[in-house]
Amino acid sequence: MVEIDHAMIEAAREHLPTFHAGAFDDPRTRLVIADGRKYLSEKKEPFDVIVMDITNPRKGGLSWRLFTREFYTLASRRIAEDGIVVIQGDVARVGGLSTFPRIVRTMETIFSQVYPYVTCISSYGADWGFALAGAKEDPRKIPAEKIDEKIAERGIEDFRFYDGVTHERIFRLPKYLRESIRNEEKISTDDSPVQELYPGVS
Repeated sequence: MVEIDHAMIEAAREHLPTFHAGAFDDPRTRLVIADGRKYLSEKKEPFDVIVMDITNPRKGGLSWRLFTREFYTLASRRIAEDGIVVIQGDVARVGGLSTFPRIVRTMETIFSQVYPYVTCISSYGADWGFALAGAKEDPRKIPAEKIDEKIAERGIEDFRFYDGVTHERIFRLPKYLRESIRNEEKISTDDSPVQELYPGVS
C-alpha cells in the first residue's frame, strides 16, 4: 500500500476500524508513505495487480496526476504479463457524471481492453464508477457460477458484497453511462488533465 498522507493512515486506524479490519497490521501488508506516481516510476519489478483507490482528481489537489495518459502508460509498464490495473473513477450517477467517461477513454488509449463497472457506494450515497484494464479474460463473460467456484476454492466465506451474481450486475452499465463513455472525445494528459472544480461538476 502506497499512501502519500501518513496522517490519513493514523486517522483510519483510530476512527475506521470496521473499514480496515486490522489490514494495516497484517504481516502481509507493506505500508509505504510516498507519492504513488514517483514510487511506481522508481520500481522496476512487475506487479500482478495495481489497485488505484485514490481521491478524485479535484482541481488544486494532488491526485489528478494519477488519472492521466502518462500515468496509465507507466502503470501498463509495471504490471506483469497477466497483470491488471483497477481504478476508481469518480461519480457515475445520472445527472452527476463529471470525470468518469473521460477517465475510461483515457485508459483505452493505453490498454487494449478496459472494462468499466459501477456500483453504489453507500457511504457516499451515489453510484460510483470503476474500471479494470489488462485482463485477458472478459469479466463480462464469466458466469456467476464460475465466480462462486473461485471464491470457494480460495476458502473465502466472509464477503459481504461480492459474489457471482454481484459480479454479473456491476459490469452491466446503464444506457446513459454507455453512451457517455462512447461519446467522450477528450482524454486526460499531464498538460490537459481531467479535474473537477467541485464534486459532480467538471
